[in-house]
Amino acid sequence: MTVATNTETALRIEDLTVSLNRPDGTRVPVVEGVSLSLSRGEVMGLVGESGCGKSVTAQAVMGVLSGNMQITGGRIWLGDKEMTAMPERALRQLRGRDIAMIFQDPMSSLNPLITIGKQIAETLIIHGIANRRTARARALDLLKLVRIPSPEARMDEFPHRLSGGMRQRVMIAIALACDPAVLIADEPTTALDVTIQRQILSLLGELQDKLGVAVLMITHDFGVVREFADSVTVMYAGKVVEQAASDRLFADPRHPYSRKLLAAMPHFSREVTDADRARLVEIPGIVPPIGQRPAGCNFNPRCDRATELCGTREPVTEPCGPSHTVACFHHGEPDAAH
Repeated sequence: MTVATNTETALRIEDLTVSLNRPDGTRVPVVEGVSLSLSRGEVMGLVGESGCGKSVTAQAVMGVLSGNMQITGGRIWLGDKEMTAMPERALRQLRGRDIAMIFQDPMSSLNPLITIGKQIAETLIIHGIANRRTARARALDLLKLVRIPSPEARMDEFPHRLSGGMRQRVMIAIALACDPAVLIADEPTTALDVTIQRQILSLLGELQDKLGVAVLMITHDFGVVREFADSVTVMYAGKVVEQAASDRLFADPRHPYSRKLLAAMPHFSREVTDADRARLVEIPGIVPPIGQRPAGCNFNPRCDRATELCGTREPVTEPCGPSHTVACFHHGEPDAAH
């Protein structure tokens, strides 16, 4: 496989496999054969339930997998740099500068013993963006950019003095400090109430438009994807099951899992009936745990269109339209629920 020559590609993952190393010495795949390509300025939604491998994929890209996991296959490129071939020292130079990540829980991601201003300044100093004299001024500018109230006062506050929404804004400021080409946002609004969620997502959208950074938005919420993403990658049980432009996927989802995720979304724009009030649509069963994934298609035990073929063979990914791929034996069949 050759290195990408397309200068418009910000991030490319090819056939990524991440495995869990068990105490008995065996390896169990957690993420298998994941491939995606993120262009400069693009927002891609990486969607799926908890346990589907979204965060593990992001951690593999950032090179911050937990000690019992490792990349056992595939390659990752940041622009024209192959990250999977880099030593840790070189990766440290890229992280935070060329590619950055916003984690799910800002309270556990921020150092409780260091003030907000110093934590932002530290990123700038480490990567040579500013010296100690100018880093504080740049940190203040970043707090203003993410619209922290009274930024001058907040510079010398400790994280516990800030609300959840403000802590997440600080995390965004740190992530954007070095003007990265790629920003990974891993469920950035999970711990926030709905009003603050909307503010954070709107802020991310505005900053993405202004700065032109490529964003990989990890979420289980198709509503977020519909509003903010240009393209969508759907993962289930460690594998990519469907990829398409956002408008195409919402208009014509092909994988049964994608269709069921969309059907589970609350619909507030139409008249609500008594049946709607009774129960939201749900997907029966759960994502199979690591090491207990079924033979054939991982989704077949939960799929209402599964056949004997689905339980014996794994579907291959194939095109089903312009820039639209799906891994399903029955993707061309009509779905009464859709």
